[in-house]
Amino acid sequence: LLLFNMLQRREVELNRITFNATISACEKGSEWEQAVQLVSVMLRSTMESDSTTFNSVISACEKASQWARALQIFSAAWSVAGMETITFNAALSACQEAGHWWKALQLFGMMVQSEIELETITFGAAISACEECGEWEVAFQLINVMARREVECNTITLNAAISSCKYGGKWDKSLQLLTAMTQSKVELGAITFSAAIGACESGGEWEHALFLLRLMPLLDVEPEIIDYNSAITVCEKAREWERALQLIAAIMQNNLEFETITFNAAISACEKGVKWEKALQLVAVMVQGKVE
Repeated sequence: LLLFNMLQRREVELNRITFNATISACEKGSEWEQAVQLVSVMLRSTMESDSTTFNSVISACEKASQWARALQIFSAAWSVAGMETITFNAALSACQEAGHWWKALQLFGMMVQSEIELETITFGAAISACEECGEWEVAFQLINVMARREVECNTITLNAAISSCKYGGKWDKSLQLLTAMTQSKVELGAITFSAAIGACESGGEWEHALFLLRLMPLLDVEPEIIDYNSAITVCEKAREWERALQLIAAIMQNNLEFETITFNAAISACEKGVKWEKALQLVAVMVQGKVE
């Protein structure tokens, strides 16, 4: 930017390449406002802009969570320059991070109509937007479109689809995807299992939640405290106080750090099972461990 300003002061003629390089530098430096100002100068002048110009600006806005601004720039790009997959991907990601799944799907539809190439990143952004709004049905439709178009489905995309099941209580759908991931040899990670266990929690499926928890170490995936919290919570809802206490013991054995929610759910399970003495023991453990 210093060099750009110096060239302006010396009245050196600036061309598209100069602007593009400066805008790209703004993107990398997280200076989205500067990038927007520069592209505005280009649009007001007779200088020709291209997809590279808009890609950098939209990406800068996306990184700064400025989804509305990103869409404004996107609209300008649509009328001025040729659109590329990377342009759409940046705009999709901006909508996804803002939780505007309907905007993301509108952009996705525009890509399909314009016959612009759909990549794994494209689907990933659209499915992640669905995940954040609990639109599991749309997420699964997109997964099916990926399969029909033979677009590679990666761990991040499938994790988002599994996580979307949590909001609809569609634990069975999450397990279907988990099985498909195993069969297709897509890497299963801690996030994958956490999403599936969370879906089982939402659906009240304590047995499936415990099965997944036991399966994790067998696949070299270490359960985290969030997984135990979900499992204890679903056991509490099912009045499975003995299972909840077994999970507390497993947490201690694995030297994981307890959270308040962990004990609250386990104590509530004991309360529902009329096991007040067990509940008092848990309170004592909380005090000793200085859990707030």
